[in-house]
Amino acid sequence: MREASEPITLVEAIERLSSGRQAGQLSPALIITENGRRTDKPLRLVAPYDLPLLTAALAIA
Repeated sequence: MREASEPITLVEAIERLSSGRQAGQLSPALIITENGRRTDKPLRLVAPYDLPLLTAALAIA
């Protein structure tokens, strides 16, 4: 599992999930935590499947 060195925005998360999809590969899911640490309790799992909902929420569809 790769840990982010600093917090990322929702737009950056969408870009990371989209990049593998555009290359015809499956992107890994993102595990959302309060502080981005491995020891934090996961709050949500975001996968490429969630991209339409995320982009609609930002009105960048």
